Amino acid sequence: MKPSLEKKSMREVDQLWEAYNDPVATSFLGLASHRRILDVGCGDGMWTWTLRRLARRKDLMLVGLDQDRKALELAKRRLAAGTDLVAADASSLPFREGSLDLVTCRRLLINLKPRKRRKVVQEMTRVARAKGTVSSVEPSLQTNRASQFSTVRGSLRFSRRLERAFAGTDFALGPRTAHLLVQQGLEGVKVWAYLLLYSALPPKYDSQFLNPVVHGGGGFGHALATVPPRLRRRMGGALQSEARRLDSEMRKQLDRGSFVSVSVTPVFVAKGTKPSPKHP
Repeated sequence: MKPSLEKKSMREVDQLWEAYNDPVATSFLGLASHRRILDVGCGDGMWTWTLRRLARRKDLMLVGLDQDRKALELAKRRLAAGTDLVAADASSLPFREGSLDLVTCRRLLINLKPRKRRKVVQEMTRVARAKGTVSSVEPSLQTNRASQFSTVRGSLRFSRRLERAFAGTDFALGPRTAHLLVQQGLEGVKVWAYLLLYSALPPKYDSQFLNPVVHGGGGFGHALATVPPRLRRRMGGALQSEARRLDSEMRKQLDRGSFVSVSVTPVFVAKGTKPSPKHP
């Protein structure tokens, strides 16, 4: 029995997501060295799912935590058996001090007020073991909008809707997350920055790929032709599927005379190591 088109499409999206996050998770966060992992503010479990897939450890103890029970129901359907899901507030984590190897969050801190944001990072640090890792993955929409498509008609109304919807979101937080880790006394704080869209491409191809999108008017599918065939084969059909989806969405928006903006979003992954306690 052949898989449905929807299931096949979702599998391609999952593969694309893995390709985006593989270097971040495996190289930068060093997943292979962590057995006990907590994903704070896991939402529907996409980041949790990625951590499990890329960790490749049979003894992995992985927990996803969120206060939104509806989101946890979605996460439960996405995640395989063996991942625990906990309903709790991120500012009061129900774990012992020093009990986890890696405590991470993705797109959580940008949605919190500064005071609660500091409290959440403080709690993440508390439950990490000595020499364990605390990490955040946060975007920044105000650093560099690498590609943008827009039409004037409908833009003001659309912008006002977005402002109301994201009134409490700090989209400029990404580059500042490292400072939050330093404030909690974490050592060796480092940052990995990458482009969320098409980050499977080596950095040297970024401008070569984006110029035809921005200036050529041919869309993302046309721009893929500029990528060397060897790289296209390596990335498989998932990237081409995503390009077609984006081009289709842009055409629909333009046909309706709507405001259209497709940005390549910089993402900042910050990590730090919890120091060992100092004995007198």
